Amino acid sequence: MKVQRKGGRFFIRETKNGVPQPREWFETEAFAKQRIAQIEYDRKVSRADGGEKGALLTIAAAFNLYRADRIKYEKWSERSQREIPQMLNKWFFGYVGAESLGGFTRRDAQNWVDDVIEDGGTPAVIDKAVGAVGGLFKWALKEQLIDETPIAT
Repeated sequence: MKVQRKGGRFFIRETKNGVPQPREWFETEAFAKQRIAQIEYDRKVSRADGGEKGALLTIAAAFNLYRADRIKYEKWSERSQREIPQMLNKWFFGYVGAESLGGFTRRDAQNWVDDVIEDGGTPAVIDKAVGAVGGLFKWALKEQLIDETPIAT
């Protein structure tokens, strides 16, 4: 699968056994790439032998799907689209690494907050970071990727 551009819009191009498949059109290249990620993830889940979705998806990959969902349905302002990923890159993704979405526990969340405090995070930073991470896990719960959220809200 790859993203192609035609007439100012983007589409996903895929062939199966040499036969082009129907196209999906997107307003931005980012939306098309997020759709490819979602399709590939869905295929991986469908091939998994009884594994839970959240166990196959890293937190960073889940965030990319969450971010695309928020942007697609216009639930994030342009400022949020800029600031939330920057904040999580600084304060969260370095801590969780390649942790699976389903493997992040309440104890992990508390340890992460403790680490942010040790690294000089102010109460305002902690509130914003916990809110952003909590939003990710609420979305994952709604999408049935996890059974419970590790972030107390």
